[in-house]
Amino acid sequence: MHQSVGGDVDNFRDRNRRTGPKVWTTATFLPLAQKLRDAAPTKVIADIDIGITGPNRLAETGDFEVAFTPEMDAALDRLHAHDLRECGWQTIVVQAADYAFQGVPNTIEGGETSFEFMNGGTEGPRDGWCSGSTTA
Repeated sequence: MHQSVGGDVDNFRDRNRRTGPKVWTTATFLPLAQKLRDAAPTKVIADIDIGITGPNRLAETGDFEVAFTPEMDAALDRLHAHDLRECGWQTIVVQAADYAFQGVPNTIEGGETSFEFMNGGTEGPRDGWCSGSTTA
């Protein structure tokens, strides 16, 4: 076990893993989510509320394992489908296969773009890689 002047390093790391996400989620993410909810069309409010349940649990516990549920994932999928349908985003499908990407164009038009990542390889996805959108 590692020891330092401040005490047990492993316990410090565990506390930091739990408090870091709690602080960021409470101070940054949840206020932005509330602004999104306030501006959203009525037809997607229920899915936004479901989508925010995971971050609320993360803010309470700091534990990613209990924060996210299949119901929340389904609500976020419905919200993403709504955005693609209603907001006019261009979509680029990127196929990931064993540490390589296929389908990524050399250039894209400016504007809202949704990169849809599909895993076609033999290894599962890595942390930080998911379907998402960005402004080009």
